[in-house]
This record gives sequence, structure tokens and C-alpha cells, in this order.
Amino acid sequence: MAELNEFHQGEEKILNKVIKKVKEQLKFGEDELLFEKEARIKLKGSYIRTVDAAGYRAKQKKQPYIIIEIKQKKVNLALDLLQLKELLVNSNAKFGVLSNGEDYYYFEKHPSKGILNISSLPEKGRKEKIIKPKKKEIQNIVKVLKNILSEHFTGELCEKNILELLAVEKYLVLQYKHNSIKYKKKLRNILAYDPNKLKKEYQKLFNEFRDKFIGTIHRKTLSFHGRDLIKCLGYLTTLDFSSFTDKDWDFLVEEILNQHLNSSRGFFYTPVSVAKFMAGFVEADENAKVADIAVGRGTILKEYLTKLRKKNKKNTFSNVFGYDMSDDAVLLARYILFLLGFTNVTLFTTDVLSKNLPEKFDVIFCHPPFGFKGVELSFLSKGLELLEDNGKLIFLLPKSLLYTSSGKEFRKKIIKKFNLRAVIDLPSGIFFPFTIASAAILVLENKKKVDDYVFMAVFGNPQMFLFGGEDVLYSFNYYVKTGKFKSKPARRESSAFYDDNFKFKRTEGDFSMTIFLTRVSDIINNDYNLLPSRYDTSRKWEIEEMESQLKEVKKLSDVAEIIPGKDVSSKYYSREILEPLEIKDLIKYVRIKDLYDGQVTLESASYIPKDLSKQCTLIKKKDVLLAISGTIGKTAVYDFDESAAISKGLVVLRLKKRMNPDYFRMLLEHEYVKKQLWFMTRGEIIKYISPQDLRELKIPFTTTPGEEEKIMIKIEELKRKIKKLESQKERLEHELTDRFIEQCTEDES
Repeated sequence: MAELNEFHQGEEKILNKVIKKVKEQLKFGEDELLFEKEARIKLKGSYIRTVDAAGYRAKQKKQPYIIIEIKQKKVNLALDLLQLKELLVNSNAKFGVLSNGEDYYYFEKHPSKGILNISSLPEKGRKEKIIKPKKKEIQNIVKVLKNILSEHFTGELCEKNILELLAVEKYLVLQYKHNSIKYKKKLRNILAYDPNKLKKEYQKLFNEFRDKFIGTIHRKTLSFHGRDLIKCLGYLTTLDFSSFTDKDWDFLVEEILNQHLNSSRGFFYTPVSVAKFMAGFVEADENAKVADIAVGRGTILKEYLTKLRKKNKKNTFSNVFGYDMSDDAVLLARYILFLLGFTNVTLFTTDVLSKNLPEKFDVIFCHPPFGFKGVELSFLSKGLELLEDNGKLIFLLPKSLLYTSSGKEFRKKIIKKFNLRAVIDLPSGIFFPFTIASAAILVLENKKKVDDYVFMAVFGNPQMFLFGGEDVLYSFNYYVKTGKFKSKPARRESSAFYDDNFKFKRTEGDFSMTIFLTRVSDIINNDYNLLPSRYDTSRKWEIEEMESQLKEVKKLSDVAEIIPGKDVSSKYYSREILEPLEIKDLIKYVRIKDLYDGQVTLESASYIPKDLSKQCTLIKKKDVLLAISGTIGKTAVYDFDESAAISKGLVVLRLKKRMNPDYFRMLLEHEYVKKQLWFMTRGEIIKYISPQDLRELKIPFTTTPGEEEKIMIKIEELKRKIKKLESQKERLEHELTDRFIEQCTEDES
């Protein structure tokens, strides 16, 4: 009995699921289509038959509109389908559905053609029409195909299958042109009678496509089969792409690329916005030999070819090449370029790092794989090696290689042997959601440096990159052509600054974008650091402007001894090390987290063995602490009699002359100091300031000697008043809460 109940519960669950799906497809209102489970329907000859469920139109309660039959196990395609078709033939129902909750089979009773297999139930029973999608409907095409395929395919496989289907659709348009709609009607009729025959027809189209466009694909069959293919083909037979323009195909491809379907393999391809930006650094030329040596999906080549097509009316792209060691990546690139009409671009599956290519190029693009030790520099070296004389390399690389020791020797080589034209600092988050890695773009020419400047730009955020990318390209191309710096006229909604002396431009908010020229000599003097923010003159200008309004400034090294903290391994303040020791054998170890509201809080500070104090930096009462790593600029005064050690992320500022330490800490909070600290900051993932650079920090002194004590007394008085007001506020909030609770209690009683 228990097994029987379990069987019926399983049937009930499947039936509810199927009815829900049928409702979603037919899209009738709740009162327009009513379902009855275990419905008794009348057949020809006055026979009565019970079916699992039947749907009735509101005005035709005696005649079923749709019949539903379910199976708990796999559907028997021969027997079960035959029985459902007989029910449809002998009843007044228009549609029939057979399902086990996973596989769905739909049928329609046609007045002249009999019982037809259909891919899905048409909305409100209306016959599906073949439509010509408009631009606003393109986004939906990708979503529908993705939803069908995402159950069994993810990431790159899903993307590849979508591109493959659309490539066949593109071939259909090229082959039949505006007569393709007739072919689509033929395919819909095939689908109605025999879905398996439709697969064969598409395979035939696929074979024609492969044979006619040799080199585009090497597969012998479509990448996937089964019900997913039938569903996709059923949907595509309702669409006619014959009226699609180049812009429509381009929009469709961009929609696929922007769907972020390629994250499953752990790789991330070039975002469309970055690819467009990189292509903007070169003039399109049909006679120039152009290559992408890590082509991926071909996103960068796609943008360059789009520029080339506008100039080259012959549509010949035989001088454009792509290389990648991944078969899957090259296949995706071939599909994408074919969809966009770039049919004679040559793509190779090869590892350019280990093989010698037979030719050199006038322009090379490259976005190498990130995160593999030494790979980025290997690709950069290979790119330069493959350049013709005066050739140009546009290279996307991790930002850390602009300033870390691992890339220093290569940076020297670039400066001495090549013409470094530009360094572009891209905003953090440009590869979101695949990685938080930051990147930069180098523009290099295979010739000696022609002047003493390098064009640089810094973007503060991804939104500014989308908004201001054209401004950067305008300024760069003007500089290359004329040797002069010029900013594009600012938009009305922008706040822009341009100065002949400093050669920079700032737009949109708080330093969201800056463009400037940097002297090569400055780069050499800064240990070949290529990080643009290091040379951002806009900050320098603001600092100098503020300094001119201050009474007096002094270098930090003149007013305080700067003593950097030292790192202590976490094993020394672990429980295993500390438990056997007595409190007299321990010393507090202060880190950045222990600085709060201008004071050091020892309650949360860890202990370390006192034996380590000889190798640590110790602090004493009235020392001022400054954070130079992580939360840069955080300050505190140490106000305890006992000594403590400090971590590497802190420095001790021990005043050389008699001065109130709280007053000095207040000076460190000045906006003038904060801007200098920002300018001194290095690092991308972990921010830090060199103690050596900190010596040059300038401190504003806005008072005459003796006034500082009066100021601090006034500040302490204001602090006490604020604390008193906060205490009163807290008391009033408690009283209000108590009264509210009392009122609620009285109302309930």
C-alpha cells in the first residue's frame, strides 16, 4: 500500500509540473483555460476515455482543448506516442502533450494535414509565424537559445553551440538570400511531420557550409544532438535573418560576447569595450599585415576588421591573421568572423611561443593568458620579435608588470631599444566578473625613440573608460601625427582642465580620467616604473596649488624621525608559542587594525615573545603612528607607558622638537597631506608607500609657535561636547523605544 501511495504521489508531482509548463507556453489567462485531472473525455462512437488531464476553454467546457498524458518512466516513442495520436484523432482536442516531466512531446491536430509534431505549444494556440527580427528583438534571440542549452551546456560549450547554429543561419541567408523564407517554411513543415528529418536537413546545410567555406570549420557534424537541438531548430525556423544588415549581425555577435558564457574554463577573453579601444590605436590599412598572436575569440581582430571594412570597399581581408594554441578558441573566432562577413581571414591553431612564424607583421595585437608565470613577458617578447621595422604592437598585460621587479629588465629593454608610444592604465574591474585582475595597455613601435615623451592615461573606473575612451584615442592620434598634445573638446556635462605646462586633462568627477605626457628621463629616474599614476601631473598641480595657500610647510624628515615597523611571522603569536610563557615574557604587537579614532587600542592587539623585541621596532609613549600599507594614511598617538612592537605596515614618527603629538596627528589628517600620500602610493592589489618616499612628505604648519596648545584645548572641549550630545541622543532613543513598547502592550490588552 505504501509503494502504491508513493507511485501516485510521483505521478501527481509530474502532472503538476507538466500542467504548469503547458500554461506557461499557451499563456491563457486563469479563467480562459481550466484543467481537470483524471478527466473523462468523449471520443467518436460515444466512447468515454479517462486521461491524466484535460484543459478546457471557458466557453467550451464539454470539448477538451488539450489532452495531457504522463509517464513516470522513459516515454515509449512507439507505443505511447501512437496512443496519444489516436486520442487526438478521435476527440475534439486541438493539442496533445506526452511527458515524463523531463522529455516533452507536443502534437497539433491540423484540419488537412492530420496530426503534426510541433516543437512547443504556440501562444494561445495561434500558428507560429516566420518573423524577421528587429534590432530590439536580437537580445531575446540569444537569451532563448541560451535558456534551451543551459540545462546541459555551460560556458564555452553553450557559446560554441549558439555560434554554430547562427553560422548555419548566416550560410542559409548567403545561399538563398531573400528566398530563405521559403526554405524556412519548408523546414517548418518538416518539423511538423518528422523532427528527426529536420536534424538531417540542418546537417545537410552544415555540410554545404563547411564545404563551401573551407577553413572556417573542420567538424563533420553539428556539435550537439537530441532534444536540445530539436528545440533550438524549432525556434530558429520561426526566424528569418535575410533582412539582417552588417550592423545587425554585429549587434547579435556583441550580445553573445556580452552574455559572459565563457567563464567555465577559468579563462577570460578580451571585453568588447577593451577590444574596440585597442583597435583604435592603429589606422586601418588593407595593405598592412596584421596579426593577433593570442586571438582567443577574435574580439580584437573583429574590431580592427570592422574599421578596415569602412575603408576597404572590396571586402578583402587576406592580410589579417590570427593565432591561438586552443582549437576551441580558434573555432569560436572563425564562427564570429564568419557571422560578421569576414570570410577570408586566416586563423591558425598553433603555439606562437614555441614555433617560428614564417613572416613578420606591420601591426600586432595581443592579449596573452594572465596568471601563468612568465607567459605575459614571453608573449611581449615574441610580439616585438615578429614586428616589421616601424611596426606597431598593441599589448594588454597585467598592471603589476609596469612596476614590479619581475618586469624591470624588460622595461629597461623597451625604453632603450623600442619607441614606447603609450601606457594606458585601465580601471580596476574591467574584467569583472571573471577576475579582479587589473590591466594596462602598451603601445610600442619597432624603432628607436623619436622624442622624449611617453603618452599616458589613467582611468578611475569602468564607467569613465566607456565614457572617455574616445577622448584618449583622439589625444593619442593627434600627438602621433603632430608631436603635440591636444585634448578633445570637453562635453558639456564634463568638468575638464587642460594646461600647456602640465599637459593633462581631467574629466568627469574626482580624477576619473587623466591624460598627460611623461618624459622618458623621469621614467628612468623612477627605476623604469611605467605605472601612469606615478606621473599623474594633475595631482601634482593640485598639491602645488594648495601649497601656495599655506603659511609654512616642512618636510616630514625635518620634524620627525621616521622609523619603519618590522614584520613578525604569525607563528610567533600563535597559541602554541604563547601559552607556555608568562605575561612578563610577552610584549604587545600593534598592527593597523589596532589603530582606532586617533588612538592605539591594546585590548585587541596580539602578544609576541619579548625575546623578539630586539629585532622589532618598539614604540613609546607619545609616538605618532602612520599606516603606509593597506589603509594608507591612518594615524594614531600611542599613549601607554609600556613599550610595544609595531608591524611592517606602520611607521613611527618620533618628533624631533617639542610639539603636542595630538596636534601633529591632526596635521597629518590635512587634505594637503592626504593628496601627497595618494601620489606616493605604489602597488595595485596591495597599496603601500616606501618609507624613503615618506621623507619627502610635506607637513603644513598653519599656526605660530605656542598656538597649538590653545587649539588642542579647544578641540578637546569640542570633543567633550560632542560626546555629551551623543550620550543624550542615546538616552532619548532608549526612552522613545520604551514608550513605544509600553503603548503597544496597552493596545494589545
